[in-house]
Amino acid sequence: MHNIEAHIAILTPGERQIIRLVGEGLRNKQIAQQLAISEATVRCRLASIFHKLEITERLDLLIYAYRYGLAPLPRSSPRWSFLFLLSA
Repeated sequence: MHNIEAHIAILTPGERQIIRLVGEGLRNKQIAQQLAISEATVRCRLASIFHKLEITERLDLLIYAYRYGLAPLPRSSPRWSFLFLLSA
């Protein structure tokens, strides 16, 4: 199995859901509210995601998520337009 596929395969459904919400531009507090979990749980899951994907920050997570299909690339918001360059 390819290294990227192996990293993605070990993500839990909850971690994938958080990645999708990060990809939508939500902050930790908004993610917690939407999932009815605490912000501490969001932070803990993000730490686990970062470890599993071998990344260190949120921007890296966004790039990874868009590049490998873990979150849809937003196309309607100009604030995300810089990511088109990163995903090419």
